Amino acid sequence: MAAAARNILVGYDGTDSGRRALAAAADLAGYGSMVSVAALASGYGAAGEPAALLREAREQLLRRLVVARYLDRTGDPVEVLVESARALRVDLVVVGRGSQRVVSGAVGDCASCDVLIVAC
Repeated sequence: MAAAARNILVGYDGTDSGRRALAAAADLAGYGSMVSVAALASGYGAAGEPAALLREAREQLLRRLVVARYLDRTGDPVEVLVESARALRVDLVVVGRGSQRVVSGAVGDCASCDVLIVAC
């Protein structure tokens, strides 16, 4: 990635790996950046309901003063991330590797932008 990411999508599932992905997206977000959070609540070891996951992500990002929007989309986590990345024209998708190995690998294969897979 040559330039700073201005439009970042992070997949958040409430796990430790998901929290590290959220923190990485916050670290990468600079002035004028937008972070979009997609709750990954269906399958693959999701840790909660979408609304609860989005509230948790909102609390973490507010503490870091990161401007964000929260996507209330359900379905297959890979499809949610890949389709959201296309629709929002994001520069970067950030996902945790931990319990989401299937998701992170598939997103890396299918996304039309750069993908950062945060190690557990």
